[in-house]
Amino acid sequence: MRIYTLTLYILSGDEIFLYPSLLRGTSNLGLFCNPCPSEAGRNDIKPPVPTLFFQAHTPTSPKSFAVQYNPLAMSSAVDVDAAGLQQPQLESQLLGRLAALELDNSVIIATLLLLVLVPVAASALFGANKGKGAPLVNPPGFLQTETQKRLEYMRDGFKIFNEAKKKHPGKPFKLISNIGRMTVLPPDRANEVKSLQSNLNLRTQFSDMMPMDLPGFGSISLIDHPETVAQSVVTKHLTKRLATVTGPLAKETAFATAKNFGDNPDWVETPIYQGLLDVIARVSSSVFLGSALCRNDQWLDITKNFTLTQNTGMLNLRMFPKLLRPLVYFVDPATRATRKRYFEAKAIIDGLLKERQEERQKCLVRGEPAPVYNDAIEWAEQEANGKPFDATDFQLFLSFAAIHTSSDLITQTMLHLASNPENFGALRQEIIDVLPANGWKKTSLYQLKLLDSAIKEAQRLKPIATAAMSRYVNETVTLEDGTLLPKGELVAVDATNLSNPEKYKNPDKFDMRRFLDIRQNEPGGEHRAQLVSGVADHITFGYGRHICPGRFFAANEIKMILCFLIINYDWKFAPDTTLEPVYFGADPLANPEAKLMCRRRKPEIDLSSLTVEEE
Repeated sequence: MRIYTLTLYILSGDEIFLYPSLLRGTSNLGLFCNPCPSEAGRNDIKPPVPTLFFQAHTPTSPKSFAVQYNPLAMSSAVDVDAAGLQQPQLESQLLGRLAALELDNSVIIATLLLLVLVPVAASALFGANKGKGAPLVNPPGFLQTETQKRLEYMRDGFKIFNEAKKKHPGKPFKLISNIGRMTVLPPDRANEVKSLQSNLNLRTQFSDMMPMDLPGFGSISLIDHPETVAQSVVTKHLTKRLATVTGPLAKETAFATAKNFGDNPDWVETPIYQGLLDVIARVSSSVFLGSALCRNDQWLDITKNFTLTQNTGMLNLRMFPKLLRPLVYFVDPATRATRKRYFEAKAIIDGLLKERQEERQKCLVRGEPAPVYNDAIEWAEQEANGKPFDATDFQLFLSFAAIHTSSDLITQTMLHLASNPENFGALRQEIIDVLPANGWKKTSLYQLKLLDSAIKEAQRLKPIATAAMSRYVNETVTLEDGTLLPKGELVAVDATNLSNPEKYKNPDKFDMRRFLDIRQNEPGGEHRAQLVSGVADHITFGYGRHICPGRFFAANEIKMILCFLIINYDWKFAPDTTLEPVYFGADPLANPEAKLMCRRRKPEIDLSSLTVEEE
């Protein structure tokens, strides 16, 4: 009887990793890098995500064979090299030069079984719960994996989403999205999702996605637990202390806008998203961390890039079964970069905490009151009340929640405004009428109603997600229309109703007065037409219990930055610039490569000298 040994490898990155045997009967479990075997015998193939690689061999045979399974594509390769396969840690360079092998019948049979069983088993492992319910619009094909469908959705999600809407108008449909199987409900079902608190959970979807105990991904766990320090800081401090943070916001906004857009009186081309991302990162950090770090280049680099790196790593890990994710974590380039940035951030945050603790001790010795820092670090320590918490994860959570969403919205707003420079005249006049008389106050920003309307209109035309209010289904539930939501899957509400011609006149046109007119002329308009309003027909910020608690801070921050940009600069489109977004899955994002022309103008008012009232 011929005995086979099965060895699993995971290919990714640029280094070799070895692990002890995890499966009974295996000779080893290795993780190693390219070059990897392929049916073409090439050694320059670098899989975009880690690749499962199975090796089977007999203890007496001088030869061995291997079957490769890449979650992006079905494998049909049978590759052979006894020396290279038996010692990947020493001979990995030989794997790209595989020799032909004459296989006996038993080896051929085993190979064919692997070729069939590996993809089928992987499809089951990589897939989500199948269940029944709404029609699945993008099912896997024959011997195709759900991982492949997720990757297809990342590439063509917007097209898949819109085709599903046309095929099932006004009805639920299910799709394999980049984060798993999701039932999408029509826009008029938002209140039903809002009411199903016990069966649907916003936060559990994140813990289901990731092994959050891995360094670099702990910040996601702060979303999963509403009682954590981070949630308390946002709801109890950041929102309620908007008046007290207006001063630091204004000071840092003046510095950050001048640094990024300069003082050239001639027209110059500027990458608008990159500039605004830096402004948002600096201004947000002035509140989250105080003046000590909001101008620290290393911290700014981390806070601007960590979320993108983390999201990429999270998506790559989700290509694999939960059992394998801790192993893939150590070799995937994105997860390794996430881990590296986490420890860089930790060194910075720990250093700041140490400095503050030493200062408190010195004040205690001198009999002086300890300094009070009006920032999120101080608020977090108050909420922790002596209990241990990861201050680094806390700060990275704030970056995850605030910086990129705000940067996207303000960029899209500037693109729409600059598409017709005449828009800026009325906005300037409103700023001139409101701010000098009132100074930098929370109530002053509230009175900038035309500016508020312009931002909300940009958000209407390009919401940050096509499906909002996403929830994890804790227990299988049947909706009012009989639609079944299987346990372990996701549900969300279609958020693209914002371009419905039955709801909005000329819905494809940017009308910066649209929501101001609703506030002034329609019953209940003042309540439902503000940027921060949470209503069932405009769910970009969410709706109900889990509506974004940081939206008030984000709205004030965006308005303040826009005031500086509008008063101090002229703007227009650069050549070849368009309003077209880019897509990540089905979600439209402001084009990060978009450019505008700007020039410094003589301001009617000096925004930097306005009074600041700390209420």
